[in-house]
Amino acid sequence: MKILTFVMLLILWSCKKEWSYNGKYNFEKWGEISTEFKFCKIGFNQSPINIDKDLVGEFKQNELEFNYQDSIIEKINQKYHQKLVFYGNNFLLRGKKKYWLRYIEFHHPSEHQIESNPHSLEMQIYHN
Repeated sequence: MKILTFVMLLILWSCKKEWSYNGKYNFEKWGEISTEFKFCKIGFNQSPINIDKDLVGEFKQNELEFNYQDSIIEKINQKYHQKLVFYGNNFLLRGKKKYWLRYIEFHHPSEHQIESNPHSLEMQIYHN
């Protein structure tokens, strides 16, 4: 009986619906896949975000100063992206404010869209 229960649970687990950026369980269906994703249906500013070029501002020349140096990096393989965690004194300077580099994520395919077009790869750089 224990073996049968284990096999049934294994089958149910393997049939679990997975979210994706396109296809049957694309971002428009995330809120319906599972109660775990309920906020995807009722929340705001959910991925993917469409970037409209006409609404994006421009930085002035030399407004951002990148102060990155050789660092210890930890690579983390996650299901939907690769993550590089940086250990060191890397920062982005805007005016007098420093934004410390924490990690970079690579998403394949892209998580967000530009002018409603997805892309094959996206890099997100996280600072705080």
